[in-house]
Amino acid sequence: MDAFYVEAELLDKPELRGRKLIVAGSSGRSVVLSASYEARADGVRSAMPLSRARQMSPDSIVLEPSMRLYREISSGIMAYFDTVTAVKERLSVDEAFLDLSGAHRLLGNPQQMGSASGRTSDPSSDCRSRWASQTGSSSRRLPPSAPSRTGCSWCRRANAFDFSTPCPSRRCGVGAKTAQALEGLGLRTVEQVAHTPQEVLQRRFGALGAQLYELAWGHDPRPVTPHRPEKSMGAEETFDIDLIQDADLHAELLDMAYRVAARLRASGSSAKGVALKLRYTDFTTLTRSSTLLHATQSAPVLYQRARGLLAEVGPRPSRSAFWASGPKGSSRMRGGSAQPFAGIRCRACR
Repeated sequence: MDAFYVEAELLDKPELRGRKLIVAGSSGRSVVLSASYEARADGVRSAMPLSRARQMSPDSIVLEPSMRLYREISSGIMAYFDTVTAVKERLSVDEAFLDLSGAHRLLGNPQQMGSASGRTSDPSSDCRSRWASQTGSSSRRLPPSAPSRTGCSWCRRANAFDFSTPCPSRRCGVGAKTAQALEGLGLRTVEQVAHTPQEVLQRRFGALGAQLYELAWGHDPRPVTPHRPEKSMGAEETFDIDLIQDADLHAELLDMAYRVAARLRASGSSAKGVALKLRYTDFTTLTRSSTLLHATQSAPVLYQRARGLLAEVGPRPSRSAFWASGPKGSSRMRGGSAQPFAGIRCRACR
């Protein structure tokens, strides 16, 4: 969905359409969740600190996130996608891959399906959507960087490379660290990655290098996967004030350990590893991880291991904003805040 959080807010506030809008938490440490195209013209982007966004676009209106509203609208959109095809891979609250190969007779060719769905993605809402119709799965993980705001772009197998080359190199499906490493090598676009010898990429990134090379050329045999088991589960928290005392940090880690343990039990999974992430005020990030001797669903076990990892970090700056991430799993931000932050994350197994 296009500028999903902004469009969702406009359903309740249509009088603000056409204005410069930023969706972010009210905390001084918040980050931008979404921005209208009018605010983007001033340089505002998602994940940007709200303080910086205010400097770049001082006349923008800041809207507090309405997570319950977003979930309700997302559920309606995903339910509509289920009427188009049964093969849907949901990526986030506002994005999904659809395998349309079995829907041609009923709904026409992919261009017709995309155009129709772009107009009626959720009959109960007026959220705008963007569709990228791609032949086969080879370029499905390299969506266009800027399709029309309410339209559909069409990628044939023959021009998959031209379709993806202008995109930033992070569109190769890599994480933030790998994207940063690519940029450090001067590889800022998919085209630059594609024209880098595969051996060079493999020397720098190992087996991932070969995969990056294939993806950059639009070769991706992976199918759309409707049901992907969670490989990790976690809990994270953002604080309005700096947490410095160990006792405060331990209390937060204990709370998150119980939240993660509840998710593990609900899904029938167990944790076989624990990871901790610390983030300071200057965004310096440290990580520590450990493998458990026996898989567990026990909150006290997860807590003790996370607490041990915190102790391994050693002395911390006396005035440090803090983000901890522990038993491996999916992350959540409260109200779009960025720091200080705490969480635990667990590697999951069945």
